Amino acid sequence: MKKSIRVLAPALIAAAPFVQQASVSQPAQAQTMGSLQAQAASIASQISQLNNEVAIYAEKYDYAQSQLQQINTNIATVKQQIAQQQAKVDAIKQQLSQEAIASYMNMGGASTLVSVLQGTATQATLSQSFLASVSMNQQDLVTGYQQANAELSLEQAKLTTEQSQAQNQVAQVKDAAQQAQNATAQDQSLLASVKGQIATLVQQQLQQQQIAREKAAQAALALQQQQQKAAQKVLAPSAMPSYKAPATSAPITQAMQIALNAALSMQGKPYVWGGASPSVGFDCSGLMMWAYQQAGISLPHNAAMQYQVTQRISYSQLQPGDLIFFGMLPYHVAMYIGGGKMVVADDPQWPIHVVPISWDGTPSAFGQVTG
Repeated sequence: MKKSIRVLAPALIAAAPFVQQASVSQPAQAQTMGSLQAQAASIASQISQLNNEVAIYAEKYDYAQSQLQQINTNIATVKQQIAQQQAKVDAIKQQLSQEAIASYMNMGGASTLVSVLQGTATQATLSQSFLASVSMNQQDLVTGYQQANAELSLEQAKLTTEQSQAQNQVAQVKDAAQQAQNATAQDQSLLASVKGQIATLVQQQLQQQQIAREKAAQAALALQQQQQKAAQKVLAPSAMPSYKAPATSAPITQAMQIALNAALSMQGKPYVWGGASPSVGFDCSGLMMWAYQQAGISLPHNAAMQYQVTQRISYSQLQPGDLIFFGMLPYHVAMYIGGGKMVVADDPQWPIHVVPISWDGTPSAFGQVTG
């Protein structure tokens, strides 16, 4: 994301000299206008690429959240193991206490065994002479106590490591998301600045053109009237470009119909990173996940993971409710609605909408939800 910012920033610097030259002469203004328009087109193209990066970051965020949930589950499991191990240590410790008391009563002392119980004994203390002075049962208990304590320490260290990894994962995800947000905001500000310069030059040119038009107002009006009459004679309703959609050989399933209706009902909802609910908004995989939840089918909140759990189909087999993927390792997903169109959450600047399937580029794969 930072690389994109560095690429776009010089465009604003390069545009500054053109503003200063705006009032010099008509040819200079025309050249300035062309230069700024070229810069605006270049920035818009780079913003489009940046939006793709934003979508990728959103999917990485969803994946990281899934991984974090798994880590938390693992931590809960380790805590249970630690609790079990602690209970085992406590049980052995209780037995050692009883053995220590019995030894004291029968032999008149059990200082070394007590020191093991209290955790003050060293390896040197547990010498061969001590082991020879206690019963076999006591030796087993001492060995078991030390082994259980060692296993408990290992489990606690494992828990600490898992917690550290989870915290680092969360920090990395938040940092990546913030970078994407900052880059998008800076690029949008840059494009608005260049467009503002263009608007100023357009206004100046319009004023000069107005002076010229006033010298021939009657002739221009007559010409305009003639053109309007000619246009009315030849004007006819224009047909929308046709799109040859794949033929559906069989009716869609009830689940596909429910998911399709659910996704279409979210048109107008905002695009939100990590979003997966009508009250908040959606990202691309969040919309697919929520739509199929309404049909009682669970999908992961990640485009690449949704690719893995769907059945591969060809373009000619597409039916309404099927998923359309983009990217070699899919980073974007939409839902086919029929007629060569799809419903999608694909851009922070646009709400959920219906577009042709080629709107976001050439699809890389198609998938059918069979769960």
